[in-house]
Amino acid sequence: MSAPTVRVDRQAGEAVFRKLGEGVWVVDASVVYISRPVEISLPVRMTIMTMAPASKELLVYSPLPLSAQESAECAAAYVPKAQVDRLGEVRCIVAPNAMHHMYASHWIDAYPAAVSCAVPALLTKRPDVSWTYGFGSQHCQTFFAERAPAIRVFRVDGIDTLDEVVMYHEPSRILVACDLAFNPDFSKISSAPIRWYLRLTLPRPMCLTSPFRFLIKDSRKALESMDAIMALDFDGIVVSHGEVVESGGKAMLSAGTWQFLKDLAHRSEAKSPWTSVKVSIAFIAAAAVAVAALYQRSK
Repeated sequence: MSAPTVRVDRQAGEAVFRKLGEGVWVVDASVVYISRPVEISLPVRMTIMTMAPASKELLVYSPLPLSAQESAECAAAYVPKAQVDRLGEVRCIVAPNAMHHMYASHWIDAYPAAVSCAVPALLTKRPDVSWTYGFGSQHCQTFFAERAPAIRVFRVDGIDTLDEVVMYHEPSRILVACDLAFNPDFSKISSAPIRWYLRLTLPRPMCLTSPFRFLIKDSRKALESMDAIMALDFDGIVVSHGEVVESGGKAMLSAGTWQFLKDLAHRSEAKSPWTSVKVSIAFIAAAAVAVAALYQRSK
């Protein structure tokens, strides 16, 4: 097979910005990963937030390609820049974890006056991008305290490979996350391998998939980060993959990722060799099904 490339497909009609609460908009797209003869489609989401109450200054979280950008990896651009500009002025561009960074450079080029913030893992993974700040630095903390009082930033510790930051938009009481939870509507996932993978590995709605346990280096630290997030007064929740929940999101995340991390921390304290074997078998089985589905699709 050739090296995989990526494109972003438009959904039917023009891209539509959906307003969720006061000062929060989401834009959905479908990323197609191509490794001939197989194509796998994965729904993704970008979020735009106002940085202060009644402000026109905007933060872009997990950016998708801009409409002005065309390349081999982006066969169909998605986000209309003119529509973004009608909402306000982009002042901050956020790459929220080690996976969601591919299109940040599009926005940095288009908005040179904006500050770009990346998780520490990306500072070494993507040295080709001129990041302004890394999350966790004093400069980044000062920027958010002074320029983005409507947004509170929480870094999820203990999952270094993912290295995610989530954001709480206080005026709208909406929590914005990336891969901290998945909440799929299986009827909207056109890719059979992705659909079956999530069915097999997602323990419950608004949760991490079970293979994430292999990325968690310190389940106790991850749980402590989640405890701080769950102490927030949010109602709605936005995730990058799956359905937005406009009300009742806190209860869903509590029963999903929070419970997942509680169970994992408890098991790690009373871990037995047989537990590790069972987890490994489950992971291998899920991977085998995904590979089989890919093979069937390519025939």
